[in-house]
Amino acid sequence: MRMKLAITLATATLLTACAGLRGNDEPDPLWASGLIEAPSERVVREMITTALRRVGFNIGTGMDPVQQMAVSGWKTSLHPFKGKGFRLQAEIQYAALDAGRYSLDVRVRKQLNQALSRPLDPGAAKWEWTEDDLSAARVLLQHIRSAFAPALDVGKPPRGPMASRNAGPNS
Repeated sequence: MRMKLAITLATATLLTACAGLRGNDEPDPLWASGLIEAPSERVVREMITTALRRVGFNIGTGMDPVQQMAVSGWKTSLHPFKGKGFRLQAEIQYAALDAGRYSLDVRVRKQLNQALSRPLDPGAAKWEWTEDDLSAARVLLQHIRSAFAPALDVGKPPRGPMASRNAGPNS
């Protein structure tokens, strides 16, 4: 019994040490949040997928309707100088609030390529975590929200001197 406990403890210590060597120190997430009104959760998922494609993310692991989230694949932008190349990965979480209303949380993870030799070779890249790209998260959130924009209320027709100019010949 003690031998099993010692082996388990040694394995846990080794795994922790290996994780530290990999530099897996992902920073705290920065989320962009918003609300939408949608007819169904299926429509929300479709619009999230469409928005991801529109801003250049591949679908990656895709949608998980049970977890109510989507994680994209990495969108890579290599650069010939160390620390200038980067890659981004989007994560979107959504939740139903009440009938037809959903909350959205969008995060875009970012890693920098720290490879000194061959920085344009994706296979030789040395990725290090950096702060999330909140600007890219806000852009992605707005693309999703734009798909659910409320109908415009045009109200009463205009009056005054400009109304006659804007009226067409058939009015």
